[in-house]
Amino acid sequence: GDRVTALPIKTCQKCEPCADGLPSLCSSSLFTGTNLETPGAYAQYVKARGVMLQPLPAGVSFADGAMVEPLAVSHHAVDMAGDVKGASVLIIGAGPIGVGVALFARLAGARHVVVSEPAETRRQRALDVGATHALDPRAGDVAEAFAKIADKRPQVVFECVGNRGLLQQAIELVGVRGRVVVAGVCFEEDQIRPLAGVTKEVSVQFSQCYTEHDFSGVIDALAKGRADASPMLTQIVGFQELPNAFEALRKPTDQCKILIDPTLA
Repeated sequence: GDRVTALPIKTCQKCEPCADGLPSLCSSSLFTGTNLETPGAYAQYVKARGVMLQPLPAGVSFADGAMVEPLAVSHHAVDMAGDVKGASVLIIGAGPIGVGVALFARLAGARHVVVSEPAETRRQRALDVGATHALDPRAGDVAEAFAKIADKRPQVVFECVGNRGLLQQAIELVGVRGRVVVAGVCFEEDQIRPLAGVTKEVSVQFSQCYTEHDFSGVIDALAKGRADASPMLTQIVGFQELPNAFEALRKPTDQCKILIDPTLA
């Protein structure tokens, strides 16, 4: 009868990443609902390993609980950046992960949290969760616009899109001894010019999913009212609406996160 969410990962429990509490880095990890060995998706019941369960405190709704997993990806990316307190941060992309990064970067004490995103609705969503500024990269040079806001180059750049060329752009945009965190997943070969990073001693950190610490951190922030996931929840549908909702996502959209409520007609 407990209200819970769970890390949706089946791991081997034998390898070094598992021993270190890094389930998403297990080479044998399988994510719930993505293959026949770990069914789930829209099943009535889903099996989860007990150690992966995270209780939802009173005040954290089921809708909030359903947002914990995507928010944990963003929480992990911010955690991978190290100390961002007082830092000037640039986020490339305001999809679900970029918006979540804006939220947690502000909670971590970043002074400037600037989002670069061409879609107006997404820019506004980032501002709604805590970004201090939002730029349209089509309207002018991002580096110049950022410098007008922060008086310097970004100390941390989060790449939250995954398109080719954006890692190189992030390296070029970040300041001397700056940090680039790669949260966007590029599924094809990409190229960088290392000299752009060498001349500034740039650190590049890749971020993959989350840990139990990230889940508990997100739940705690929601329970204490420090984080509000509602701006990211753009639609709730029932099973009858689900096929059309999926089909609509084939085209460019302003949707952020769609939840399914099985009680709806």
